[in-house]
Amino acid sequence: MGAFGSPYLNSMKTYYIYHIANTKIGCTNDLARRMRDQGFTEWEILETHADGWLAGDRELILQKEYGYKVDKSHYMAS
Repeated sequence: MGAFGSPYLNSMKTYYIYHIANTKIGCTNDLARRMRDQGFTEWEILETHADGWLAGDRELILQKEYGYKVDKSHYMAS
C-alpha cells in the first residue's frame, strides 16, 4: 500500500502536470529530467498530485480542455 493507506498513492512521489505553451500538456514524476530529455526550457506547472492515477486522469482532461491531442494511454499505464 502507498502512503496514507491508499493503494493508489505511490511512495510519496509528486506527479507534475506541465504545460508547454502551444505544444502540449504532459505528466511526469521527474520534471527536470523530462524537460531536459525533451529539450524544453520554458514550461508552467498546472497541477501537482501525490496520486499518479489521479494525475494521469487530470492530464487527459486538461489536454482536451486546452485543445491538444489527447494521449491514447494513461500516464500510469505507459
